[in-house]
Amino acid sequence: IEEIASVPGVGVIRPGASGDLPTSMGLPNGHPEVEAALQKVLKTCISHNIPCGISATAANIQQRLKEGWRYIEVGGAADGMTPQIDGALRAARASAAPK
Repeated sequence: IEEIASVPGVGVIRPGASGDLPTSMGLPNGHPEVEAALQKVLKTCISHNIPCGISATAANIQQRLKEGWRYIEVGGAADGMTPQIDGALRAARASAAPK
């Protein structure tokens, strides 16, 4: 990830948190080692001032924003923008608004 983040002009890095990354690691989604890898990617992106993206659910949008993820993908093709995701996004925006 350090090598990728060092390439001039990289606009965003989005590890495939629920597909590509766990598959390439030979681990199931949600495995602690996958989360550790995601946090390593995020830390590297932050150190290079590159937006880092991840898919989020209504249950973890605020957590992911607090961690420093700057590109949040919500709602899959099957569920779209649910009322729960809408509410979580509104709450996240409110908590991130300048005081």
